[in-house]
Amino acid sequence: MAAAAYLPSLERAQTLARASATALSRSCSAETRRKRGEACRVEVSMAGCDFATRKGGRKWREAAALPGGRRWFSGGRTSSQIRVLDPSCMSGDGMRMKLWETLQEDGVCVVKDVLSSSWIEDRLRSAEEKFDACISLATGQQGNFEVGIQHGFAEAVHRARGRYDILLGVNGAREFLEAESKFSPLVQHVFDSEHKLLFNGMLYSLPGCSEQAWHADGEHLFASKDHPLLPLHCLNVFVPLVDIVSRGVRANGGTEFCLGSHRLTCGQEDIIWQSPQHKDTIGHLEPPAPLDCSAGSIVLFDYRVLHRGLANLSEHARPILYFTYARSWFQDVNNFPARSLLDDKNEKK
Repeated sequence: MAAAAYLPSLERAQTLARASATALSRSCSAETRRKRGEACRVEVSMAGCDFATRKGGRKWREAAALPGGRRWFSGGRTSSQIRVLDPSCMSGDGMRMKLWETLQEDGVCVVKDVLSSSWIEDRLRSAEEKFDACISLATGQQGNFEVGIQHGFAEAVHRARGRYDILLGVNGAREFLEAESKFSPLVQHVFDSEHKLLFNGMLYSLPGCSEQAWHADGEHLFASKDHPLLPLHCLNVFVPLVDIVSRGVRANGGTEFCLGSHRLTCGQEDIIWQSPQHKDTIGHLEPPAPLDCSAGSIVLFDYRVLHRGLANLSEHARPILYFTYARSWFQDVNNFPARSLLDDKNEKK
């Protein structure tokens, strides 16, 4: 995905920080408030917002093995592992607290086995049909669906060779929105204030598509590198419709993240555009963390985190549903162009 840009007023920024501070005393137990207070301290000044995080100690523990020798990690990670939580984080202050902490620290988190295999199988078939219909319509409009947002439509963009971002037939469709009921409590917990679904779509990566360059889906609200990190204002939720395998001769790729990079991408005006230099430019020194998860898991990540899609070396497409949420005052304006696939004037002459 590309990015969005919306600069709120100072008053809105202060309100955002205050909302994060008061979240400590809302909808959670006294013990959870104490723990969260230790994890994160929010200060509001008349000049702006200060958001400082103090890390607490954690013990890493393995949970369950994945096919191919991979393992789920619950409650922690090494420097290049994405933290993975059990479905139990859907309820209970303690586990939700762990999700909140992980997003603050790493900018990305996986919750495994949220959606049933039967739901995934049904949506996989539907996703393939939506993709075929969209590509047929797009190529019929202009003869060839070229790469780049300048060649895209309000309903679909060819992001990189063999990688398609599709809203047509997916955005607002009830059959896909049903998934929201399974993870909406987590989204509510992450924002802990008014928020909205901006759009929901599908990332469809064909067999043979190459590795993508680094980028963030969105910029920080303030461009200054010296501005303190504000709480998350926009969140992506991925729902893989197939198992994601990052490495090996038959790897279908998935997404690779620079954990904690949402703390480093502020002030990088071109961070929303793909570039292989972004990781070095922002000074992210840790090895990137590849995503490995089963179909039906969900991946939550901050819009500001640096990431890239890996090459699909398998013989099958890699469809991933996504849901993009934001605080009520935020609007994405750059991810899709204005012209529509459904507009007659776009038809090929």
